[in-house]
Amino acid sequence: ALDGQPLIDDESRASEGPSEPSGAGNGDGLGVVSDFVVSDFVVADFVVAEAEIDPLTMAELWLTVSDRPVVTVSTAAHHRAVVAARVAAGLRALKLVITDDHGGWGRPPRSFADVLTHAEAYWAQLADRQGGGVVEAIEVALAGGVTSVNLCKPGDLDRELFTFDGTGTLFTSGGYVALTSLGIADLAAVEELVEAGTADGVLRPRSRLEIAHLATHGLGAKVVGSGHLAGVVGLVTEPYRAERVGEVAALYTVSRFSGSGAGGLLVEGLIERARVLGLRSLFAVTVAQPAADLFVRKGFEAVPPTRLPAAKWDGYDRSRLAEVQAFWLDLNDPEF
Repeated sequence: ALDGQPLIDDESRASEGPSEPSGAGNGDGLGVVSDFVVSDFVVADFVVAEAEIDPLTMAELWLTVSDRPVVTVSTAAHHRAVVAARVAAGLRALKLVITDDHGGWGRPPRSFADVLTHAEAYWAQLADRQGGGVVEAIEVALAGGVTSVNLCKPGDLDRELFTFDGTGTLFTSGGYVALTSLGIADLAAVEELVEAGTADGVLRPRSRLEIAHLATHGLGAKVVGSGHLAGVVGLVTEPYRAERVGEVAALYTVSRFSGSGAGGLLVEGLIERARVLGLRSLFAVTVAQPAADLFVRKGFEAVPPTRLPAAKWDGYDRSRLAEVQAFWLDLNDPEF
């Protein structure tokens, strides 16, 4: 193996969306891995002796990456993470993955960490990782425009790159997901998310037409930079129009983004949309405790299912009804 060899792969991050489970991505961004084991017979395309990369080498790297799907850069082990960060920043890569034997930050590792919020804590706890190289690499990459930096164990690299859930800790500078209205180009990803939520038992089964109807009035939480869909939510109003009430429907986020604030962002966005539409109240029904806790945090009140509009229960699965928790939010409340 070539020790300390980054791999530059002209692929975008698979775990940032439901549409690329194989990890192939759409080719819409670069990923850089700080340590990747390859055959002894592989010769590095570039050798970087120092942590700094001179402009001419970076220009040559640009040309090579534009022409080839995989490029290797060899450097000394003691500053491999920093070199990988400079490569990622220099190439305007979407993501950097740093591998470290101790894995992510925290025990158990945090899924997400905003360096603007947690600076002192992660500096202190990661200061001894690779002689300070991990902290420096995170800062160099994010300051250089890399959207995210993942820290995970070498043995977990496949899971990080090729699964929805990923692993380790994902560092960002500022918000990682942004709220957006859904468009026709999002429909396939919305279908996959809703199907995943149904398979998890979190969402009730829906037809393709129902999913499309939700999407036309729905909101998405998209990963900044890649645009991959991290979560969805719909607003149902037609059955309750006379009562000026709306339903929070099909709220679901990819589990990898459970710590990113995607769920809260979606609920807050839906509350604002309901107010713009002149609704007086919103309600939600869930069988998932994390969703129930989220609704309470966002100001919803737990209520008996009988408090909800009768139309909600038309044709509803009676076996599922025994498990549901119901929540209500009055939008006329001055607090909202």
